[in-house]
Amino acid sequence: MINSEDLAHERRLYLPQDENGRILNPTGISHVSEEDKAALGVITGIYAGFLSGNLNSLYVRGTTVRESNYRPLDIDTYAVTNTPLSKDDRAELNKRLLVASNALDTRIDDSTTDLTSLSMASRIGCYRCFEMKTQSLCIYGNDLSIGLPDFYISRELAHMLLDDIPFGTRKTIERLSSVNSYVEATNIISKQMKRAIRGAHLLILDRIGHFSRDVETCALDLMSEYPDQTVLFETFLKGAVGLSIDTQDASRLLQLFNAWYLGEYNVFLEKGYL
Repeated sequence: MINSEDLAHERRLYLPQDENGRILNPTGISHVSEEDKAALGVITGIYAGFLSGNLNSLYVRGTTVRESNYRPLDIDTYAVTNTPLSKDDRAELNKRLLVASNALDTRIDDSTTDLTSLSMASRIGCYRCFEMKTQSLCIYGNDLSIGLPDFYISRELAHMLLDDIPFGTRKTIERLSSVNSYVEATNIISKQMKRAIRGAHLLILDRIGHFSRDVETCALDLMSEYPDQTVLFETFLKGAVGLSIDTQDASRLLQLFNAWYLGEYNVFLEKGYL
């Protein structure tokens, strides 16, 4: 069971930054284990073989490509294509990666975007540019991060990255009401609770002075800043890492989170960008 006492002994994982608050990219091929290099070779072959000339670049992020004492639970990849994928092509790619995931005995979290979506003018495009510049390693094709601007710890960055967490939470509750598969329900809960913890952490980015996507780190910081919400964040953390939570309990907790988040988000907005 995960609780705050256990987490107190864990190292908090933040992206490194220089003395000016510029976020540095800690990834490198030297951090990848031989086992994971072989897996990345298989994954790259699937992307390149299926997408062919439409594949512009392929990235990996997370502990797979960072120096870490933790064995990665999954391999987090995303591809940039020259033109958008059709729904059928996306489904076929996901199918092939699922086969590889089973063969490699590791989960592959995959996503795709296209060059026209990589715009700093949109939130989604901006977030992808941010993670490409600060958290990802290009393992195939053109490294697009080279031409991107630097990012600094600031309230402006938090504003830029904040997503509509309450909307996603409401959609998750709707989906859980009609899901019969335990595995599917666990995955849905995990995805949204990860997203919620990371989104909430952005609200305190300027107070913490560091950026993290590590859900345990984000949860620890949130417990420190909001001790009255410790039980909520402990339970969210269990859901985020895939531990069993009853769907009805998960829906109730997501509603509680939304109520808390909306209040804190309004406070965040009132303080502006500086």
